[in-house]
Amino acid sequence: MKTVPGPTGHVVVVGAGLAGLACALHLLGAGRSVSVVERESGPGGRAGRAETGGYLLDTGPTVLTMPHLADEAFAAVGDSLA
Repeated sequence: MKTVPGPTGHVVVVGAGLAGLACALHLLGAGRSVSVVERESGPGGRAGRAETGGYLLDTGPTVLTMPHLADEAFAAVGDSLA
């Protein structure tokens, strides 16, 4: 792995699952420029959805058991889910 010594203004987050998106929000809140890359066609990671027979089905967790983590991520950029 290659590292960049000292702070950098631009960070690349690999993966647009819940953790990657939360990381990106915290970095943005800290004043960094962020790019998020994801191998799938959309964000969500394991918390995605699939269409089957005209129905949308959750493919991952449907309950966030620690909502304060989502609250903290949105608060980092001055926003909220409310």
